[in-house]
Amino acid sequence: MRSFIRSLTVTLIALIAAAALALGSTLTTTVVLTATTALIMGGTGRPNPDDFPGYVPNVAQYYIYPNSVCAPPGCDLEAVYTPETAWPVYGGLDAPTWKQSILQGTELFGEAVDDQLAVMGPADNLVLFGYSQSGAILAYQKQALDRLSDGEKEHIEFVVIGNVSRPNGGLNTRLLGFSVPIVEFPFGPSMPTDTGIKTTDIAMKWDIIADAPLYVTNPLAMINAILGFEYVHGTYPQPTAASPDETPGGYTAEQWRWLMDHPELYPDLVDVQEYGDTKYLTVTPTVLPLVAPLHDLGLKPLADLIEPALRVLIEQTGYNRDLPYGQTTGFRLIPVFNPVTLAVDLIKAIPQGVDQMMAGLRGEPTWIVPEPPETLMNDDDEADTAAVQRVSSSPLEPAEIASTPVDSAGIPDDDESDTKPARDPLRVFERGLRDVGDQIRAALKPRAEKKDEADQKSPKDEDSESDSSGASSSDSSADDSDKGAEADKSETRDTTRRTTDEKKPDKATADATADAA
Repeated sequence: MRSFIRSLTVTLIALIAAAALALGSTLTTTVVLTATTALIMGGTGRPNPDDFPGYVPNVAQYYIYPNSVCAPPGCDLEAVYTPETAWPVYGGLDAPTWKQSILQGTELFGEAVDDQLAVMGPADNLVLFGYSQSGAILAYQKQALDRLSDGEKEHIEFVVIGNVSRPNGGLNTRLLGFSVPIVEFPFGPSMPTDTGIKTTDIAMKWDIIADAPLYVTNPLAMINAILGFEYVHGTYPQPTAASPDETPGGYTAEQWRWLMDHPELYPDLVDVQEYGDTKYLTVTPTVLPLVAPLHDLGLKPLADLIEPALRVLIEQTGYNRDLPYGQTTGFRLIPVFNPVTLAVDLIKAIPQGVDQMMAGLRGEPTWIVPEPPETLMNDDDEADTAAVQRVSSSPLEPAEIASTPVDSAGIPDDDESDTKPARDPLRVFERGLRDVGDQIRAALKPRAEKKDEADQKSPKDEDSESDSSGASSSDSSADDSDKGAEADKSETRDTTRRTTDEKKPDKATADATADAA
């Protein structure tokens, strides 16, 4: 009897152990089948991402997590070595040229991708990340992965920043088919957009690597973009141990996460486009690269004064933002723009520059992340509501999250006017500049009214006027329409970045009376 009981007990223990092993194996298999891996490359000068503390966690937080299936804690971040050199500037005199570096990197990264594909389960996901030069490596890799079935492509995603192979703006594609001998730069394909593999391409305006001017003969736009390499291109993954004081595009790290997490909430700061299988995010930096040296020299007031006008000149005569970012576009020689729109926007930029300069002299922020649009505040969609609450509950001070960069012409509140001397030199100077702005606006008002009347005319009248203006411009009617759209966009941006003096007319009159007294 005892022998029977002992045998029965051993049998039960064996069955329980077998069941536990089977259950454990099932659970382990489940974890493996739902695994997500991100293979991360560095940019030029960063061959091994792990050698640059802060790089991997920052690119994951800023770019990979918001734009892919990779999310903590279930995503494995793996750094992949690629040469990332550009003889003779990066890597030393014995380093590979730009072309050699890209070809070697393509081979190394391709091996890492193939190794990962070989062990992936049916539900595994793979995210591929590149920056700057490694954007060209991703372009080659995306071409290679086009061989996969549609079902396999659903488990692969690309995320790229500062992409040198961006179809419209990347330096590789601006000079597609041309390479400087000996240094072999630039070199690389245009990133394909027709593979069906989900891709997110993130760039900052005026970064010559990813957002080179369309019109190469425009010296102002070209100099600005070259300075963008110094002041913009290297900031995407910052702050890191090597550059603890730098931030992406001049935004705080927290503000940058807001822009990346919810770009749709910031239409004046982030241009969002979709083309083929790719989503393009193009962010406006806080400082125009052309005036950044003035900031370094302590001449910020001058930079603030002239920056709005320079932005208008560079954007309207150096770029065509109506062309899709996914459309491969090389350099062009003859700038095409609407001179009337340019003149009107330049006049509008003058008082805006005055307001911006005076805000800076008062110690107020001249460039901020605005609050989300009010329409989104009342949206019933839960996702939008959660995003708005996240922005509204930010630790930034109220002055830093105002909807406009400056107050209404800098006029102080009633309490402040009681405590400040009536003839404060700064206020007197500011009032004089505001008077200039008032005169400019008054001169511009009749033109704006005429423009509104013209917009209300019949299509036949509009066609007639369009034909009569053809003698002053070689652009087609389609180009004029595009530029008109661009003017509307420019006017919207102007409204976002400045306030008008008309908000407090009674207060301005009171100040003038006080000064007269």
